[in-house]
Amino acid sequence: MSDLKERFRTLDRIPAPDLWTNIERREPADLSLGPSWGRIGVATLALVMAAAGVFVAVRAFVVGNGSRVVVSPPPVAKGNGEIAFVRGPRSAHPTIYVVRSDGKGLEKLASPGAGAFDPAWSPDGTRIAFVAGAPLNIYVMKADGSGIRRLSRCDPPPCEDNQPAWSPDGRRLAFVRFGDIYVMNADGSSVRRLTHAPTPLGDGQPAWSPDGTRIAFVVLREAPGNVPAIYLMNADGTGVRKLTRCVGEGCLDSQPSWSPDGKQIAFIRDRGIEIMTYNGAGAATLVQCSRIGSCVALSQPEWSPDGTRIAFTLARADSRSQLLTIQLDSGEITALLPAKLDVCCPSWQPIPK
Repeated sequence: MSDLKERFRTLDRIPAPDLWTNIERREPADLSLGPSWGRIGVATLALVMAAAGVFVAVRAFVVGNGSRVVVSPPPVAKGNGEIAFVRGPRSAHPTIYVVRSDGKGLEKLASPGAGAFDPAWSPDGTRIAFVAGAPLNIYVMKADGSGIRRLSRCDPPPCEDNQPAWSPDGRRLAFVRFGDIYVMNADGSSVRRLTHAPTPLGDGQPAWSPDGTRIAFVVLREAPGNVPAIYLMNADGTGVRKLTRCVGEGCLDSQPSWSPDGKQIAFIRDRGIEIMTYNGAGAATLVQCSRIGSCVALSQPEWSPDGTRIAFTLARADSRSQLLTIQLDSGEITALLPAKLDVCCPSWQPIPK
């Protein structure tokens, strides 16, 4: 069971099939790949789906009529900065990089010890929280990669802290420990537990609403069907309620991401990206894997701070994942990095007002 739990925790780091056509490619400076297959991100898509009781990698998957919904971007004051991401999530030394939203300006930031994962920009765009160490703990660094310091104190193994998410005011961080969601102050003090997972696989993937009053998260195994479902709770852990009710073989809801205006939530369902209202209504497909040739899965949706784009990763057959963006008003998809880099976990830097 602990092995299954780890695989579901890494649901947002999926490898996988060959690229497709009709995607604009922009190639920054070339980087050689590091050694393959590290401790973090070891679950492949087939293993993740097998744990959920389905094998979507071996068959075609079509949702509804397969159509793409065009979402009008909300008016948001903040602009877009760089995108932080992890290069080599399955390598021995995963490393945090940043790249501009045009695919240029690739720069290495941090790879301490056994590697760095789960980057999360602070709301003011000056810091990045991330996961590193053995056991895993939450760290923070400045935007240029300097000033690394440890925030959480989760010792000894098997204690691990991961999946950091900043509160909109920058004063707190939600994170996952022992399959439950906790919150702490931005200096690492006042750690408090918010959830008590109803299933052995636990809760995860916390995402704060832009007004700071609520947190969307995922219950990793939800009956009936034993599949992940998205929930919503108040920021103090009260008022828990279910948002998604996906039914049917292989139905998996995960990785919630709030729009900057707080009106919508993007999430992953059945290998594609859906968008629903903040209260769980009106889910519609933004882009589906089955419409992109030889795609195995799409994952990790991340709204741009100005609300005009969503970054995400494409899992490919060669066990690598590529960083892409989709323009919400036109549906145009752009590949920001070459597929050979193998990346995951995008986080978009806000430009302060």
